Amino acid sequence: MTTQRRARRFIAGLVAFAFVAASVLLGSAPATAVTTITVSGVIPAAARADMTVDAYVSTGSSWAPSGSAHSVNPTTGAFSFTLTKSTKHYTLAFMAGRVPFLDTVLGGLDDLPTSSALGSSVFSAAADADVGTVDLLSAGVIEGTITSSTDGSAIGDADVFAQTTAGSPGGAGEYVTDDYTLSDGSYYLKLAAGQGYAIGVDADGYNSANYATTVTPSSANNDHVAGIDLVMDPTGPSIHGAFFDDNSGGGGNPPAGAPQYEAYLYAVDGSGNATSSIPVQGSGSASSIFDFGPIDPGNYGIAFRDPSTGAWLPWLSYAGSQGTPGQSGSQTSCLLPLTATLNNDIDFGKVTLGATPCAAPFPAAAPFSGHVTNYDGHSSVMATLYFVDPNYLPEFDYYDLGPLHPVNKALVDPNGDYSIPGVSTAGKYVVYFTASDTSPFMDTWLGGFNSASSAGLDSAVAAAPVIADSAASSGNDVALIESATISGTVRIGGTATRNAEVGAFSGSSADDTAPQYGPVLTNSAGHYTLKVAAGTTYTVDAYKSSYLVQYYDRAATPDAATPVLASAGSVASGIDFALFQPPAAIIGIVFDMNSPSADPIPGLRASLYKKTTGYWKKTEAEDITPLSGLGNVFVFPNTQRTDPTSNSSLKPGSYRVRISLNGHWVPLATYILVDVLNGDAHIVNGPVCYAQIDDVKAHQTQLVEAALTFDSAHTCAGEPQHAAAVPAVYSVPRATFPSDGGSRDASEQPTDVPTALPTTPTDARTTAPVPTSDPTTAPVTAAPTSFLGGVGWVIWVAIGVLLLIVAAGIVLFRRRA
Repeated sequence: MTTQRRARRFIAGLVAFAFVAASVLLGSAPATAVTTITVSGVIPAAARADMTVDAYVSTGSSWAPSGSAHSVNPTTGAFSFTLTKSTKHYTLAFMAGRVPFLDTVLGGLDDLPTSSALGSSVFSAAADADVGTVDLLSAGVIEGTITSSTDGSAIGDADVFAQTTAGSPGGAGEYVTDDYTLSDGSYYLKLAAGQGYAIGVDADGYNSANYATTVTPSSANNDHVAGIDLVMDPTGPSIHGAFFDDNSGGGGNPPAGAPQYEAYLYAVDGSGNATSSIPVQGSGSASSIFDFGPIDPGNYGIAFRDPSTGAWLPWLSYAGSQGTPGQSGSQTSCLLPLTATLNNDIDFGKVTLGATPCAAPFPAAAPFSGHVTNYDGHSSVMATLYFVDPNYLPEFDYYDLGPLHPVNKALVDPNGDYSIPGVSTAGKYVVYFTASDTSPFMDTWLGGFNSASSAGLDSAVAAAPVIADSAASSGNDVALIESATISGTVRIGGTATRNAEVGAFSGSSADDTAPQYGPVLTNSAGHYTLKVAAGTTYTVDAYKSSYLVQYYDRAATPDAATPVLASAGSVASGIDFALFQPPAAIIGIVFDMNSPSADPIPGLRASLYKKTTGYWKKTEAEDITPLSGLGNVFVFPNTQRTDPTSNSSLKPGSYRVRISLNGHWVPLATYILVDVLNGDAHIVNGPVCYAQIDDVKAHQTQLVEAALTFDSAHTCAGEPQHAAAVPAVYSVPRATFPSDGGSRDASEQPTDVPTALPTTPTDARTTAPVPTSDPTTAPVTAAPTSFLGGVGWVIWVAIGVLLLIVAAGIVLFRRRA
């Protein structure tokens, strides 16, 4: 079952988050003035005990933090600090701790101003400013203590949160705020007074807890409600074990050839007998280790099964029990007993199983049976029975069978019949038929639904029979989906390669419900065999880390691929691939500084310049293409868009990228570079007239995320005169742009119509030849200044690398989950 849907949802959320982060991070430009102003004021007496002051500077359309937080004199409430003097405006944010006030922006606002001209909420950065006594927003307060139910001890670092209740302005269930408890277990929630709240708490190692009644800070209690205490129950233990020698509680890496079994955890009664055929937890797949938890305190038993035959096997011995190494036990029962208690993880160490099957570990249960109508009588097909959780919802993450509980399994007999004992609990049941690699059938859900389709399981659950307690269910017949085989070899540089991934899909690559098959890995001879449903055509692709994805037959995109027909019982052989390493490339994503979203910006064009002896030479240019949900994207060299197998590549060296809009250069407010070979990333604070990528190497791909600034204060030198009008919203006056240094190679000027480049580059303003050394002022590299602090770097690296994967997946690479 495919993970494509999960990957796309994750990427959509990631792109959305990246652009939101960009609106904050890219809005921060380092101050260039050398003089300072002094800012001072006074905090009201009731807030002096726990208050800090942060200054924010206007960027024209948003606000950026200007530096670190400043403390307040706890006795007088006075604060005073210096800021950079400039022509911009500042505002102040007052961050309240455990005092009855909300975080407040200067002027009594609950958020940063939407303009730099809002009276008392902002002040000029041209002269010293005394803001006087600050007007803070009062808060209702709910406070209390969080303790453990076992010994009454305080629970520190617990997350206590408030949600609105019925009748609230935002409706019931809306998260409002939270606070983490101190080491003494105390918390202090600040929120709007006059309405009711539900209080809950989460903490590692404990079950979540909720206060039983609504809490309302109001005038009746002076907007302050204390004593809202909660008691938390510790979570139960976890249970570990392995089928090989392992001292890490079942968490080590299995050695090659380690035994693999399925493990199931059952609740048992006072006599040690399982109470139901539905396991409390189950592995459901072959593994060399088992790891359950957390579970509630009580009596349990673990049972083990051979995944290839479905037979239950007895445990013979184990080393270590109840978390105490060195103990052992042995018997021939199907259930390995245990008692779970709080604060006591259980490690069974190495578990040894017998070879002679034993009876099912659960009590007598009714069979679930049926017939496979098109079975060939000799293929190995396993029928696995699943109980459908009553909380199952369609379109859940279908590759994770969390809402399905494996009950029992049985092989289909030579006559095509199957019977699976295990129905003891009323509800829905589905069967999953797993065919061996050599059988001419696909894995199929009861009802004849394809397991390779995201909709297959939803359809199977919708059609599943509902069975009463311990009631037999017969006539559950199915026609297995016939398979075909696609095979071939994957080579790199003419040599067969191992562990390349080969997959196939039918239908549109953009269709989340299209069946997805594989990937399978090539063997040491580079050969692969991929089983697919018969009767349709497929797009087949191959991929290996550090190489470009390739679609059959040597196509760069799914649309250009040669389809492969898979007929019932046939083998489509000779579907071969020759993979190439990615060429050196520069991929760019650009957006409006004032609107950091994926909206298209018509009329953008990217130009690429390579550093040669003495000057920067223009090598190519292309229109910037808006791509749905991603933004405005360019790729150099642009021949890769149509033919990556040509291995066209940027030559090693240093490059610059400039952006123009309708023939006029557009400054970059800020840009970030990500080198995906080593994960390095750095942010360059502008404004600057180009993004510079130094020392591009072979097979290296660089991502450039650039925020364009269209404000009237900035432009780039050397702009040509054009008769064509520039849209007013993107008006860029032709004036000297200080950060650009004035000197500019004339060949870097965009044109509305192609013109021949000068053979001798000249300065745009002096017309003199450009000297050997680059005369322009280099962009300033600086750490991002933002509310994220140093963490911003880590987030930008992650965003940059992942966005590169997104962009490259559209243009170059294959997205793999």
